[in-house]
Amino acid sequence: MLYGDIWLKTKSHDRLLLGLSDQGQHNLGVVHQLDLPTKGQHLVAGDPLVTITDDQGAHLVSTPFSGTVQKLNKDLQAAPQSLINNKQTDNWLVQLKAD
Repeated sequence: MLYGDIWLKTKSHDRLLLGLSDQGQHNLGVVHQLDLPTKGQHLVAGDPLVTITDDQGAHLVSTPFSGTVQKLNKDLQAAPQSLINNKQTDNWLVQLKAD
């Protein structure tokens, strides 16, 4: 399921895995940094989900849902350039527990 530049996969009735869609990735150059929220942080729909820094500057992507961050993709944070090359199962950003 797509919400703008974010794809969504339901893990259970209230757990959502969120990642950057192909469309969102297409607009990026070489990714240098991902700034994600912290584990346990509560996000309200419209809050920043990730700030992506690439060759062109910083790009802010908002969360389409309210919820609490349960997990972060630490592998992606350690190697942000792989955001563009990884398949969807590997390029997720966060897991939220929806409100």
